[in-house]
Amino acid sequence: MQRLAFISAFAIVCSSASAQTGAGGFVYGKDHAYFLEAPKGWVLDSGDAAKEDVGGVFHPANAHWPESGVIIYTDFYKKRKGLQTPSDAMENDIALFRKEGSVIHPVKKAPIKTNTGGLVGEVCHFGPDRRGQYDVRAYFTYKGYIDYFVLIARDKATFEKALPAFEHVVRSYAPQLKVIHESPKKA
Repeated sequence: MQRLAFISAFAIVCSSASAQTGAGGFVYGKDHAYFLEAPKGWVLDSGDAAKEDVGGVFHPANAHWPESGVIIYTDFYKKRKGLQTPSDAMENDIALFRKEGSVIHPVKKAPIKTNTGGLVGEVCHFGPDRRGQYDVRAYFTYKGYIDYFVLIARDKATFEKALPAFEHVVRSYAPQLKVIHESPKKA
């Protein structure tokens, strides 16, 4: 996983108190970026993204993880040997669950199509894991990357209630065609 930076399109979001529901933002690396939108009642939180070392974190406006019992996060992998497709990413995630001692039964679900560009993400439900948490993931390939989204919930009821928010975030996924990155000037 790469260390990513995040810029909010409407406000720099440091906490849920200063976040705007429905606000959007970019997840980006050196030569890769995509835009996302927070669902109604949720916030895109750059402080939590930095703390969790991922590109972007969404949580209900009234509480941060773990108090909220649910979180959506996103990040991306640069394609490499053994990690070229969404199916490869799913298999990698299954192996990580098993390595940590979770006996999971992954179930492929209907793909999710984005609102812009008509990209199609492969979706898989995981869980409950060894901690009793439920998890759904969506994976997209775009250029040399696999962009992925994860919803984690502490229990099944919270998981099912949060699925529409997850789908909203995934449908808002809009890769940017051109990313301009300038290195800091040396003095």
